Amino acid sequence: MSPRNQPSLFDDAPLPEPPEEIKSLGKKLPANVRLGTTTWTYDGWKGTVYSRDYRGPEPARRLEEYGRYPLFRVVGIDSAYTSRRRKRRSPRMDERFRRDTRA
Repeated sequence: MSPRNQPSLFDDAPLPEPPEEIKSLGKKLPANVRLGTTTWTYDGWKGTVYSRDYRGPEPARRLEEYGRYPLFRVVGIDSAYTSRRRKRRSPRMDERFRRDTRA
């Protein structure tokens, strides 16, 4: 809980590391190649991109995991992410991670 007695946006439990095979593939990608998707809230990624079970969209928590996935280096900002948050990064997101805003 936060000092204001509100639940945290992020789970305090450490996330498991991605599989070595995926990490190895991510390291082989040239720095100027950025793979990603138009959303980060796809339920079908449970067990591949997401290790947690989500109750509904939970966009901030899902984005944290999406940003750690070694093959994804960019994401399209979809409707689950409000315009005032576009400039902020999750405190747990890698600096190499890029966001693409659709106009």
